[in-house]
Amino acid sequence: MAIFENPAALPRAFVPARLRRVADADRRLAEMAGASDFAATAWLSSSGSAAEEANGPATLTLRASGTDLVIRSEAPRRTLVATSIPDWPGWTARDAAGSPLTLETVNHAFVGVWIPAGRDEVRLSYRPRSVRDGIVLLAAGAAACVVMAAVGRRQTH
Repeated sequence: MAIFENPAALPRAFVPARLRRVADADRRLAEMAGASDFAATAWLSSSGSAAEEANGPATLTLRASGTDLVIRSEAPRRTLVATSIPDWPGWTARDAAGSPLTLETVNHAFVGVWIPAGRDEVRLSYRPRSVRDGIVLLAAGAAACVVMAAVGRRQTH
């Protein structure tokens, strides 16, 4: 048996050195196909004032907290943190005070979060709307069952 490890694998969250904004998905994917180091450059789906810019440096410490990813950061300026988490609808990011942070699609399919300058703790949480809707529907169904049982009981007495 052999065990293989990719020494170039990126951590769950990392700070790419450069940011490249390419709004057109086909062009972005074509550019990414030629890349070999996603820690050097990350492609952003949004458009901006500059097509390419340097990203701020940051020191990151990661830990899991239940289903959340908690990132402790120290950055001299606003910085984009890229992750290897698929960017499905429902991701949120909040700072230590509970204020929402801006999310960004990174490398066409992953979650990125803009962290503020200074020391902070960022909590990435996956809370899709479908879960909230399901809980509301479950509660409504349970309430309807209770009402129907009460009405049925009155009619039999």
